Amino acid sequence: MRYWDDMNDKYAFGDGCSVPPDAELCRSVYVQALNIVAARLKSNVRCIAYNRPGSHNPVLIVMVTLAQYKKIPHPHVISGDFDLDSLPNEKEPNDEAWEATVAECNEMGLDDYVISEPVLSPEFLPFLIRLRAGTYVILTDEHIDAVNEALGRDDVEADEIRNALDEYKDYKDVKAIKKLLTRKENEFKGKGGRGVELADEIDKLRMVLAVRANK
Repeated sequence: MRYWDDMNDKYAFGDGCSVPPDAELCRSVYVQALNIVAARLKSNVRCIAYNRPGSHNPVLIVMVTLAQYKKIPHPHVISGDFDLDSLPNEKEPNDEAWEATVAECNEMGLDDYVISEPVLSPEFLPFLIRLRAGTYVILTDEHIDAVNEALGRDDVEADEIRNALDEYKDYKDVKAIKKLLTRKENEFKGKGGRGVELADEIDKLRMVLAVRANK
């Protein structure tokens, strides 16, 4: 399962900017095989596909308890069209049988059941547009280090930063960005720290400010 680790990381696939064209189909194969093996090994864990809204990686796999799994319509298990907020906000379940399930499925060559043909990345046209407009930013290590520090991370990728810069390219005034960030942070606190899209927007604004401060 070559995408297994990526599908368990919301920052993977270039923070959602470079999702492989076969990712969703591979995810469907993984989820179906994993749940069959988990049942055979009597694990109390199952997995579902999850199309994460907002920015970041949209092609995720989420582990749920067997009891939760039984309440989710089967088409949603595979398609990822499921409201994760409807599940309790708790740590993902795990047990020895589930770990054995993942290990076994990793040896099955599941990716071989997905036949892919090369296609041009949808990010190429936006890249050309930025290149012609002179807005394509060559990010330095200093920029990336500053963004990582601002977000409290160590794995921010250049495409993720460029995506944020492109979204807020019309904000020329740093003070306006800071004001917007403060408003979004207060709104996020008012919601009790919940709201995926709002959290993503806050991250993007912090990226833009970090890069602007290190020009």
